[in-house]
Amino acid sequence: MALSGYAQSDTLLEKEIDPIFITAHRDGRKLSSLSTSAVFVSQNQINMIGANRVQQVLSEQNGIQIVPQVNGLGSGIQLQGFNPDYTLILLDGEPLVGRNTGLLDLNRLSLNAIKQIEIVKGPSSSLYGSEALAGVVNIITERTEQDHLKINLKLANNRTSDINATGGWTNKSTDGLVQVSRYATDGYDLSPASFGKTVSPHQQWSGFSKFNANLGHHELSLSGRYFEEHQQSEYLVNEIATRGKGLINDWMINPVWKYKITPRLHSTLRTYYTQYSAVADYLKDKTNEQISSDDFHQSFTRVEWNPKYLISEKQTLLAGAGWVKEQVKTIRYGSADPQHQYTSYAFAQYTFKPMDLKEVNLGLRYDQNNVYGGQLSPKISFTTPIRKNITWNGSLGLGFKAPDFRQLYLDFNNAAGGGYSVLGREVLTSKLAFLQQQGQIAGYLKDISNEGPIKPERSLSVNTGVHINASPDTKADLGIYYHNVSQLIETEPVAQFINGSNVFSYFNINKVRIEGAEANITHRINTALNICMGYQLLYALDLHQLELLKAGLKFRRDPVTLSSVRMKRSDYFGLSNRSRHSAQFKINYQSEKSPFTGSLRIIYRSKSGLGSNSGVVQGGEVFISERSGNDVLDRYDAFIKGYALTNINIGWNGLKPLQIQIGTDNVFNKTIPNALPGLSGRIVYLNLNYTFKRNGQ
Repeated sequence: MALSGYAQSDTLLEKEIDPIFITAHRDGRKLSSLSTSAVFVSQNQINMIGANRVQQVLSEQNGIQIVPQVNGLGSGIQLQGFNPDYTLILLDGEPLVGRNTGLLDLNRLSLNAIKQIEIVKGPSSSLYGSEALAGVVNIITERTEQDHLKINLKLANNRTSDINATGGWTNKSTDGLVQVSRYATDGYDLSPASFGKTVSPHQQWSGFSKFNANLGHHELSLSGRYFEEHQQSEYLVNEIATRGKGLINDWMINPVWKYKITPRLHSTLRTYYTQYSAVADYLKDKTNEQISSDDFHQSFTRVEWNPKYLISEKQTLLAGAGWVKEQVKTIRYGSADPQHQYTSYAFAQYTFKPMDLKEVNLGLRYDQNNVYGGQLSPKISFTTPIRKNITWNGSLGLGFKAPDFRQLYLDFNNAAGGGYSVLGREVLTSKLAFLQQQGQIAGYLKDISNEGPIKPERSLSVNTGVHINASPDTKADLGIYYHNVSQLIETEPVAQFINGSNVFSYFNINKVRIEGAEANITHRINTALNICMGYQLLYALDLHQLELLKAGLKFRRDPVTLSSVRMKRSDYFGLSNRSRHSAQFKINYQSEKSPFTGSLRIIYRSKSGLGSNSGVVQGGEVFISERSGNDVLDRYDAFIKGYALTNINIGWNGLKPLQIQIGTDNVFNKTIPNALPGLSGRIVYLNLNYTFKRNGQ
C-alpha cells in the first residue's frame, strides 16, 4: 500500500519501517516527522501491482485522478482538484519538460530503475517555485548497493510489449546503474466503424544511466537520460482521411557535487540541462498531400546551489539560490525565433523543534523573472502529537504558477474551425495592429489599452489532518484541504474578424475555490494479508459563476420549451473533469512462507462533466456535457456516469531468481469511447522478472 504522511511499511515481510522522504523538505526526513500531506510509494508496491509505467502507479493513489491526453496517447495527473499543469513532475529532483498541450505524458517514464515515488500535496512554491502550486511528484531512481542484473518482460493484448534491462555495479567508492527499455503497442480501436484507431500504434526507446563517486568529504554524481517515441496515426479531419507521423525526443544530463565542509555545514551544487522536441506531419490518406505540420522544441537549463547548516539537534537551516533559462521554439508562435524566459531565485527553510511541537518548518522563496516580475512564496507547516496515538499536522502557504509560453507568445489561427485566432499577451498588441492595418478587424470586444502584463496565478492553501494509530495493525489518515486560487488565466474575446469569427487572448479574469477531504485506512489482517481503503470528497467551484448565481443573473435553457430559466445555487455542479467522489479498495497478499503474491484493487470515480474534448475522441459521437447553453456545468447537463475499475494479479517466485506474474487490469472491460479514450478496456498481461545478483541472492 502507499503511505500517507506516517511511518508504515508497504511490505508484509518486514517489521514496520519509517521510510526516508526527500521531496517535502528537500533534505531527507523520516516519513513520520513530515509536516505536510505526503504519499510514499515504494519499489515493492510498484512490483506488487505489476506496473511498468509511472502513470499506472499514480492512477491508483488516493486523491489523484488521470486526465487524458489528445487521442488518449498519454495522460496527466489531477492532484487535489487542480489541472495537470499545476503539479510539478520531477525525476531525481529535476523537472521534466514537454508540456506542449499543458499535460506531461507520464508514460515516457519506465519504472524499472525506480526506487520510490514521493508525492507532496499542497503548494510547494516555497521550495520549488512555479508549477508546484498543487504539489510535487518526485520519481527517484535507485542507488546500486550490490552488483546485479534485472531483466523484465511484460506482454499484453493489443500486441503490447515492454522490455527492460537494468544493470548495476558497485565497489568501495563508486557505483553505477544503466537501464534500457523498449515499449511498443499496436494501440486499440474503441470505434471500429470509423477510420483510424482511438489510440494509434507507437514505439518508445529509452535509456538511463547514473554514476556516483564517494571521495570522502566529496560526493560526485552524473546521470543522463534519453527517450525517443515514434507515432503513427490515422483519423478524420473535417471528413478527410488523414495519416500522421510523429517523433518525440527527450534527453537530459545532471551533474551534482556534494561537499561536507564541516560535520554541520554541507553544500550541494546541482546543474541540469534537458531538451524536448515533438514534430509531426499530417498527410491526406490517398494522395499524400500535406495537410499540416506541427513542431515544438523546449530546453531547460538550471544551476542551483544548496547549503545546509545543522544549527543544533533541534534546528536546521536549508537554503538555495539558482538560475534558470527556458527556451521554446514552435511554429505555433508565428516566429522562427525561439522565445526565452530567465528566472533567478533564492529560498530558505528553517526547521526547529519546540518543546510542545514535534516540528515546525518556516519556508520562504523569491523568484525574479524577466517577463512576469517577482514572486514571493511563504509557507509554514507543523506536526505535533495531540494524544499518545494521534499526530496532527498542517500547512499554510502561498503558491504561484507563472504564465506559460503558450499564454505569452501563441499566434494561432484555426482556419478549419471557422477562422478564429488565439494570441498570447506578449504578441497581442502588435498582432492586432497588423490585422487592423490589413483591414481584417471589424471591431473590438474588449479595451486592452489599460490592460497591464499578464500576472502569475496565485493560491492561498491550507492542508491539515491527523494520523491515528488505532492499534498496531490499524492506522488511519484523515485530512482536509482548501485552495483559494486568484488571477486565474483564461481566454477572452478581444476583437472580431470581418467574417464574424473572434480573436481571443489570455487574461487574469477568474477565481476558483477548491476544497475537499481525504481518508486513508490500512488494516493488517495477518503477517501476509492487508487491506487499504481510501476516499476523497472534492468541490471545485468557479467563484465568478457563484456570484452570478447569487445575484440571480445566471440562466439555463429549458430543454423542452427552449425558454430561459433562472438558475438556483443548487443547480451548479462545479468545474468539469472532476469527480465529486472517488474511492479505492485494495487487498495485498505477500508472505515469506509462500512463493505466491497477489493483489486486488478497485478504483471508483463518481460522475463528472467533460470540458471541451475537441480533437480527443477518434470515431463515434463526441460526448458533450454542455446542454443548458450557459457555459457552466449544472445538473441539467450531460455527465459521464460513475464507474469502477477492477485490477487483479497473482505472482509466483518459486523459480528464484525468476518471478512470474499474470494479471488483468479493468477486469470488467469498462470503456467510454466518446468521452474517455484513454480507458482502453480489459488488459490481460504476463510479467516476467529475472534478477541476478553476484552473490547469488
